[in-house]
Amino acid sequence: MPRTTETVFNTEMAQVLHRKHPRWPGQVGVEQTRVFSGDPRLQPDIIVRLPVAVETEYTPASEVEEDARQRLGKRLESTDDPIEQALAVRIPLALASVHQSDLQTEIESAQLEFCILSGDPESPERWPETGWLDGGVDDLAACIELAAHSENRITRGMQILEMGIHQAAGKLRDSCTDAPDTLEVIAQQLHQKDGEQTSRMAMAIVANALTFHSSIAGVHGIDTLDQLRGLNGRPSKRKLLEAWRYILANINYWPIFKIASDTLGPIRNGTAQDILERLFEVATELSSSLRRRSWSPLIPAYSLRHL
Repeated sequence: MPRTTETVFNTEMAQVLHRKHPRWPGQVGVEQTRVFSGDPRLQPDIIVRLPVAVETEYTPASEVEEDARQRLGKRLESTDDPIEQALAVRIPLALASVHQSDLQTEIESAQLEFCILSGDPESPERWPETGWLDGGVDDLAACIELAAHSENRITRGMQILEMGIHQAAGKLRDSCTDAPDTLEVIAQQLHQKDGEQTSRMAMAIVANALTFHSSIAGVHGIDTLDQLRGLNGRPSKRKLLEAWRYILANINYWPIFKIASDTLGPIRNGTAQDILERLFEVATELSSSLRRRSWSPLIPAYSLRHL
């Protein structure tokens, strides 16, 4: 039976990833040389120019994590940006026997395993510390987006975000003392155990989606955050989720708004209003800062090591 090489798989995976984020078309490279300055022969499997390196290997994938580690600290030839985060991805062996014409469809439905390495290439931090995250290609795309939120980039938005996220997480936990099941559902959505750290992660995800929403409001029929307030002038969870469903159905941006919708959905309306009131302020201030500085419209909430 013909076998699909990892090079061919990476090419098809890159095509799938192109469709997963509004910033990624033209920013995903695959199996290229002369990517890294000072090491022109080193050939990463996939580069998303955020920049994040993605290394893949068919299971049992005994070398993929080491390959990802070796990408840390390398600098892009084109921009001199360092690789601060790299993903190791284990590919189901069954995909090796899929006909190439069907491969993108099969990638869309496959369950992948992956982890993130960050920091010092000699002693990198790993997330999760043990084992592997598992999910589909949308989960992988969301993980790549999170991985782009390195320590250096986070400092640009940290002062704005830190207080807002902590306050929102505190409101969430205080309001759910009589509804602990809500916190458990949110933790399950994020593949985490419930706790203050998980609540901060949840609020960071919602804040990130709100910031991106604010940056694209006014086009494609997307309401501004102020237009998503109820008759009482407070943020409306119902209107916001409807707006995000519209974005998902008509524009995509899946890695941003799907996980944020799943996180916000279980929260009671009154609690959601309190949380969103604070995070609307954060998103508005961040969006204003982003426009002034011509930064990327997606400012990170926290680096993975701070969550």
